Amino acid sequence: MAFGAALGRLPRVVRDGGTFVGFLGLAMVYFWRLFAIDPGDRRWIQRGDFTDQFYPWARFAADELGAGRLPLWNPYVLGGHPFQADPQTATLYPVSLLIAFVFGSGGLAFRELELEIPLHLALAAFGAFLFARRVYGNGAAGIVTGISYGFGGFLTSYPVQQLAILRSAAWIPWLLYCVERSIGPKRSPRAAVALAIIAALSIVAGHSQTSMFGLYLSAAYLVVRGRQSGRGWGAIARAGVVGLGGGVALAAVQIVPTIEFAGVSTRARLSFDDAAYGYELKALPGILLSSWRGERALYAGYVGYALALVQVWRRGPTTHFWLIVAVLALLLSVGGHTFAFNIVYWLLPGWATFRDQERLAVLWSLAIAMMAGGGLVAVRHLSTTEHRVISRFSRLAAVVAIVIVVEVVVAWSFRRDRIPNPVDSLLDSAVYLALIALAWAAAHWYARRRGAVVTVIVVCGIVSLDLFSTGIDANLSREDPNAIGARSPLFDVARQEREPYRVRSDDDRQFPPNWAAIWQTPTMTGDSPIQIRRIRELVASGAEWRLWQLFNVKYLASAVERNDAGLELVARDGESRLYRVRYSLPRAWAVTDARILPNGGRIEDVLDLQIHPGDVAIVEEEPSIPIRPGAARSDVAVTFERPGEMTVHIDGAANSLLVVADAWYPGWNAWIDGMPAPILRTNYAFRGVAVSAGRHVVEMRFEPRSLRLGAGISALASCLLIAVLFVPRRRASTSHVT
Repeated sequence: MAFGAALGRLPRVVRDGGTFVGFLGLAMVYFWRLFAIDPGDRRWIQRGDFTDQFYPWARFAADELGAGRLPLWNPYVLGGHPFQADPQTATLYPVSLLIAFVFGSGGLAFRELELEIPLHLALAAFGAFLFARRVYGNGAAGIVTGISYGFGGFLTSYPVQQLAILRSAAWIPWLLYCVERSIGPKRSPRAAVALAIIAALSIVAGHSQTSMFGLYLSAAYLVVRGRQSGRGWGAIARAGVVGLGGGVALAAVQIVPTIEFAGVSTRARLSFDDAAYGYELKALPGILLSSWRGERALYAGYVGYALALVQVWRRGPTTHFWLIVAVLALLLSVGGHTFAFNIVYWLLPGWATFRDQERLAVLWSLAIAMMAGGGLVAVRHLSTTEHRVISRFSRLAAVVAIVIVVEVVVAWSFRRDRIPNPVDSLLDSAVYLALIALAWAAAHWYARRRGAVVTVIVVCGIVSLDLFSTGIDANLSREDPNAIGARSPLFDVARQEREPYRVRSDDDRQFPPNWAAIWQTPTMTGDSPIQIRRIRELVASGAEWRLWQLFNVKYLASAVERNDAGLELVARDGESRLYRVRYSLPRAWAVTDARILPNGGRIEDVLDLQIHPGDVAIVEEEPSIPIRPGAARSDVAVTFERPGEMTVHIDGAANSLLVVADAWYPGWNAWIDGMPAPILRTNYAFRGVAVSAGRHVVEMRFEPRSLRLGAGISALASCLLIAVLFVPRRRASTSHVT
């Protein structure tokens, strides 16, 4: 008691800082094996999106920032890729920028990026703590909510691999906390500015779909909580415009380039069937069975469910709202398997832009966590009779769980000769259910006799044990991803090339294409959920030899012996081989036969084997100067190249079309001898510039207008939000509807 009183006398900011450190400590304990000193205990994030996408992206961004350049264009993958416009790279995300600046000197290490995982779990837990404490007026409820959300089945499952989801999901409870402060009882009107900042953070964090979920949830909560607190529609609208609208405007520096990218990407035309993909209905037992089908994203903890039921029973504040959120999140997470998705697909802007609706489990997880926190408050105020009911229910649940275990063991024994046994995961979940049910029954019996403080400690302990035990080894592997980087010496021969080149790999598992940025060995493929559509169509065509010509592929990396005509073995490292491609085309060359095919052309035109791309180029609009076939070939040399820049010298006796084997994309600009020149979309997906006879210097730079426009909107939004802070504050009403 004396210790609790001493803590209560500390300033709230100190206590809150201690709470955040506590959550961060829990997160480090959860993932302690990622940072173990003993090599025998050391584990790594298992091979997947984290190793093959997010680490190469983070490494490239850190390298570019270290060189004094904003990473706008990645020349190492897919013939060139709009790096900053791709939202999942999180180029402008402050947390990632901080890690890049602190650790990026000399190359960002894999372990240093892994720090983002416990950091964002702690941010998620702390945001949920602040929000629940504000709503329920109880710190213990906040701790239970923070543990339930921050370490629940969703955030600790595949978002650990898909770091962009984890980053954006961590800010959702912060959004709701700022909404509560700006419109709820005891509101602070200037909290809408904080809401705008958090909304912008959730957007630039990298996962647009998760950000959209958070913004829609915040808008709904703003309306419900505002009316519940007695606010007029005008006050609600002002908070929404300043907070949510201001946040979107503040993030325009990311949103505008991303919209431009989406227009020419594989997401430009997403069909209903693609957007409607979600959980199968048979995945829903995973709500109760943490090992069901190897997926634990729906699992929110048995103790969390029990406390949520108490909250529903007692009908605490905002219970109906969170119950509706939980039900809707489950319904929509199965995508097109229910008609509910059809409604949001047509009525809610943005929903038709994204696939994988199972990611709505993030809102299910948050809703259960909020009701669990409210349930703890309700438990502390139950009558003696109600406690007896819960005790009986807890004992009954334990008995039922044991019966389920017996039945599953019988079912397992009938299939014990099958390897793997299809009942294995069900048996694991059933045994775990029984253990937690017994622990909860014993804890409830003990805590009732020890007082409120012990009750809180016991509940938090059981919640942590439940969630930590089911997921602590998820996403971990003994495989050291740094072994991928050890394959870099294979490309030493290629890096000695005096002219630009690209490498093609026939085994992305052996040679992850995004690691090309780390190896500084450009490739024609890449691994990103969003790609330039025409580049993706070409790569997916399978017309390898023609693609090697179009993409300036001079080397093939292979894990098998290749006897193809036109390949020459030049290096070998164990089972990995590097072949030189004979008769390849350079990065830039000139043609005097430019054939105009309007209306976008067809992919078949550039794959036609009767047309050699070294002699003929296909363009989609008339060049600015006449180009006639038959003239002698011009001399072309790339004299300078770095991310987002290229200089080419050309000397020809006749007008020609300079063809550059780099991806066409809005934002690339060209100058001939310092004078602006138009860039033509050439050979379906590449760049071309019409150049007159004579000696010329052609410069190309990536300077997207969309970035400048977005930055201007963000700057204006920043000024307006600062102005809002200095608007004289009117006395805020604290009256609210009960």
